Amino acid sequence: MLEASRCPQCTAPVPDSADRCEYCASYFKISRLDQLNMASEDALRFCIKDYQGILQSDPESGQAFLSLGLCFLRLGLHKEALENLQKACDLIPASPELYYYISVAALNGKRPRLAKLQDIKKIESYLEAGLKIDSDNAILLYLRSIIKEDYYKAHGLKESPSSGYFYKKARKHGLTEEQMDNTLKLIGLSRDLIETPEEKQQREKIDKKKRLRIQLYFLPPIFWFVAVAFIFLGIGGIIMNLKYHEPISSFLILTILAITITVYLALKRANTAMIDRYFIEDLEMLKNKKAIDKLGIDPRQLVRENAIAYGPVIEGKGRTSVIDRKDKKVRYRKIQVFVAAFGTHQLLTYQCVFDFTTGKSTKETTDEFFYNDIVSASTGIGFWEYRVNGKVISDKEVEIFKLTTSAGTDISIPIRSKYIKSSGDKAIALAGDTVQAIRCMLREKKAN
Repeated sequence: MLEASRCPQCTAPVPDSADRCEYCASYFKISRLDQLNMASEDALRFCIKDYQGILQSDPESGQAFLSLGLCFLRLGLHKEALENLQKACDLIPASPELYYYISVAALNGKRPRLAKLQDIKKIESYLEAGLKIDSDNAILLYLRSIIKEDYYKAHGLKESPSSGYFYKKARKHGLTEEQMDNTLKLIGLSRDLIETPEEKQQREKIDKKKRLRIQLYFLPPIFWFVAVAFIFLGIGGIIMNLKYHEPISSFLILTILAITITVYLALKRANTAMIDRYFIEDLEMLKNKKAIDKLGIDPRQLVRENAIAYGPVIEGKGRTSVIDRKDKKVRYRKIQVFVAAFGTHQLLTYQCVFDFTTGKSTKETTDEFFYNDIVSASTGIGFWEYRVNGKVISDKEVEIFKLTTSAGTDISIPIRSKYIKSSGDKAIALAGDTVQAIRCMLREKKAN
């Protein structure tokens, strides 16, 4: 049994066979990471020194290696933690939680999708070993579900069994909210970056209702004229049949059906306030979640908030825009999106064409530029070609967001012209904010 001579928190003497300090109540025989929650960095370093001293006299102490590994893990020294935890595993292989800590240490404090496949496979082998000892261990099952969700899905790989399978099993065997939060924190994730199956199902349900409302908003006026025509046709048929004492059942059914469908769809259709709120929600999702996922970066590595610029897409099939009856402003079904993420040394960009009616992104691309390689970021008047109703229009007075690099490449998004009316000033304002954010970063980096 591991014996500690002094408490790592208050350095008070520790009686033999005691687990906690009788003065400050802190743990000194460390077998779980939560026992170090209250320990200061100085106390942890004292503890490490103490355990290293114990190992000099007893190099076969698996408990000392475990405690030492957990102290290193608590300090964020993942390489040292992994080394000591693996030694502990060789000496005390029957502890399922030990395989959980080894897996966490092997992720090096990063979310799973940032790891290499060979490392993920190795981590999965650790988790499988732990589950062979205790197949119902909730935190092992939960970490397995996170790896399936965050690595396999992000890289388009097959995940069988699915993340949901492991998550449901973990919940069944007592997974707590605290265990979930602690695990996510250890591997550089948060609740807003990874969803549970219940949260995903609820989000998809809400999104489905939201997309229906948006799709109805973009329905052409002819649809509503036809619906009203059917109602009047049914009413006219009923009046005529009553006049000539004919049965009215078929016209009555037609009228009731037409009225029911029209009223239902009219009530489900998004109004002006809703459509603007939904649009803002989607922009935030693209800026803070979709871009991060596609770029495959840890948000903690970014030095400032992401910036976004967008412009309407007027090409393609179907109705591309709506002039709202209430405020007379134009709202577009598809938008071209540019997101800038600011790393320490590089500007990372994500681009896509986002369909507001379906919530799906196409033509997705990602790029990385060293700050020194960026020549300029601006909004200004320039030339652009459009295809409107099958006709190519050359326009010399288009307001454009543009990022130019020293290699001669550029990223350009048309924001507004006489053919493209902006939805208020939001597109212009966001493009201006993005330009300012990029310029600010360029000044900071070049000044250093």
